[in-house]
Amino acid sequence: MIVSACVLVLIGAAAYAILSGSRTTTSSSPATQRNTVAAMGRIEPRSGIINLGAGSPPDRLESLLVDRGDLVKRGDALGYLAGYAE
Repeated sequence: MIVSACVLVLIGAAAYAILSGSRTTTSSSPATQRNTVAAMGRIEPRSGIINLGAGSPPDRLESLLVDRGDLVKRGDALGYLAGYAE
Protein backbone atom coordinates (compact mmCIF):
# COMPACT_ATOMS: atom_id res chain seq x y z
CA MET A 1 0.00 0.00 0.00
CA ILE A 2 2.80 2.44 0.90
CA VAL A 3 4.72 1.49 -2.24
CA SER A 4 1.64 2.13 -4.38
CA ALA A 5 1.16 5.54 -2.77
CA CYS A 6 4.82 6.46 -3.42
CA VAL A 7 4.52 5.40 -7.07
CA LEU A 8 1.38 7.50 -7.50
CA VAL A 9 3.08 10.52 -5.92
CA LEU A 10 6.08 10.14 -8.26
CA ILE A 11 3.84 9.80 -11.32
CA GLY A 12 1.86 12.86 -10.25
CA ALA A 13 5.02 14.90 -9.67
CA ALA A 14 6.42 13.88 -13.07
CA ALA A 15 3.16 14.74 -14.83
CA TYR A 16 3.04 18.13 -13.10
CA ALA A 17 6.64 18.90 -14.05
CA ILE A 18 6.03 17.97 -17.69
CA LEU A 19 2.76 19.88 -18.01
CA SER A 20 3.92 23.00 -16.20
CA GLY A 21 7.15 23.10 -18.23
CA SER A 22 5.29 23.22 -21.54
CA ARG A 23 3.56 26.50 -20.61
CA THR A 24 6.76 28.31 -19.75
CA THR A 25 7.91 30.83 -22.34
CA THR A 26 11.50 31.88 -22.59
CA SER A 27 12.96 34.79 -24.46
CA SER A 28 16.37 34.53 -25.98
CA SER A 29 18.65 37.05 -27.56
CA PRO A 30 20.08 36.46 -31.03
CA ALA A 31 23.20 34.32 -31.00
CA THR A 32 26.45 35.79 -32.25
CA GLN A 33 28.32 33.49 -34.56
CA ARG A 34 32.06 33.95 -34.85
CA ASN A 35 33.97 32.52 -37.76
CA THR A 36 37.70 32.00 -37.82
CA VAL A 37 39.65 31.84 -41.05
CA ALA A 38 43.12 30.33 -41.21
CA ALA A 39 44.96 30.98 -44.45
CA MET A 40 48.42 31.29 -45.85
CA GLY A 41 49.28 34.54 -47.50
CA ARG A 42 52.00 36.68 -48.94
CA ILE A 43 53.10 40.02 -47.56
CA GLU A 44 53.76 42.43 -50.39
CA PRO A 45 54.61 46.11 -49.89
CA ARG A 46 52.79 48.74 -51.93
CA SER A 47 56.00 49.63 -53.74
CA GLY A 48 56.35 46.10 -55.09
CA ILE A 49 58.10 42.89 -54.14
CA ILE A 50 61.41 43.18 -52.32
CA ASN A 51 63.79 40.28 -52.92
CA LEU A 52 65.52 39.27 -49.72
CA GLY A 53 68.48 36.96 -49.41
CA ALA A 54 68.50 34.42 -46.61
CA GLY A 55 70.97 34.96 -43.82
CA SER A 56 71.67 38.68 -44.10
CA PRO A 57 70.94 40.66 -40.88
CA PRO A 58 68.52 43.24 -42.34
CA ASP A 59 66.13 40.44 -43.37
CA ARG A 60 64.71 39.95 -39.89
CA LEU A 61 61.37 41.24 -38.69
CA GLU A 62 62.05 44.30 -36.55
CA SER A 63 58.55 44.93 -35.22
CA LEU A 64 55.26 43.09 -35.47
CA LEU A 65 52.25 45.41 -35.35
CA VAL A 66 49.49 42.80 -34.99
CA ASP A 67 48.70 40.09 -32.49
CA ARG A 68 47.07 36.71 -32.96
CA GLY A 69 43.34 37.22 -33.43
CA ASP A 70 43.56 40.88 -34.52
CA LEU A 71 41.31 41.93 -37.36
CA VAL A 72 43.20 43.39 -40.30
CA LYS A 73 42.04 44.87 -43.54
CA ARG A 74 43.63 45.50 -46.88
CA GLY A 75 46.37 48.09 -46.62
CA ASP A 76 47.11 47.60 -42.91
CA ALA A 77 50.79 47.35 -42.01
CA LEU A 78 51.52 44.04 -40.30
CA GLY A 79 55.11 44.67 -39.34
CA TYR A 80 58.44 46.21 -40.34
CA LEU A 81 61.68 44.61 -41.44
CA ALA A 82 64.94 45.70 -39.83
CA GLY A 83 66.38 48.71 -41.62
CA TYR A 84 63.00 49.97 -42.85
CA ALA A 85 62.91 53.79 -42.86
CA GLU A 86 59.51 54.75 -41.43
